[in-house]
Amino acid sequence: MKTRSLLAAGGLLVALAATRVAAIEQRPLPVFHVTTADGSLVSSAQFNPSGQWLLIYVAPGSPSCDRLLVALKGWVSPNLLERTVIVVGGSTDGAQAYLAKALPPEVGAIAWYADPQDEAWAALRLTGAPVLVGVKEKTIQWSISGVLNDPKVLESAVRTWVGQ
Repeated sequence: MKTRSLLAAGGLLVALAATRVAAIEQRPLPVFHVTTADGSLVSSAQFNPSGQWLLIYVAPGSPSCDRLLVALKGWVSPNLLERTVIVVGGSTDGAQAYLAKALPPEVGAIAWYADPQDEAWAALRLTGAPVLVGVKEKTIQWSISGVLNDPKVLESAVRTWVGQ
């Protein structure tokens, strides 16, 4: 178990060094509200992927977000699909249209939500997108944010994180 955690941390450090964009802090996952595809309001406290999971925040119109979503199809595993939540900045209709265009079908089963009131944005203290947030037991363990020219550098860290 410790070896896997060390591998995840090592992979994360490599990803951070390669992207040169990182903010690491440990704090409780804040409570914020987002909407489902049908417009229903959901609290972040209701996100319930098992084990360690990944929250990805993306914004339509961002080439880095587009690249990250496309890269996800190469990282497909049952754990990735079950242990990932995508939050899209903007209206529910806008998020649905964006993901229909940008999210590859191979990862279309990932749970997603829209952030029409920017509650997630504010609660997570975001300053840009995309953002990847590693969550364990309702605690933010790490986050990576900023421009990702090559999201492949994150693959090992993401696979290790959601695989535990």
